[in-house]
Amino acid sequence: MFPDTDSSPEIDYNQLNDNHILFDLVYNPEITLFLKMGQERGCKIITGLKMLHSQAERSWEIWNDNDL
Repeated sequence: MFPDTDSSPEIDYNQLNDNHILFDLVYNPEITLFLKMGQERGCKIITGLKMLHSQAERSWEIWNDNDL
């Protein structure tokens, strides 16, 4: 996560292809080095913003549920 934007998981990125989906929980920067390297190999990527938005939506539901 920012400011450490030059690190990524130590995996063999040469094994990745368009059959893989990479989901990063980091949202700053939106396209991390991990996602960029996967994208260059044809992977479908999902950024950390998806996780952040999903958490926010669920929190809103919980805090505004009159049954709780």
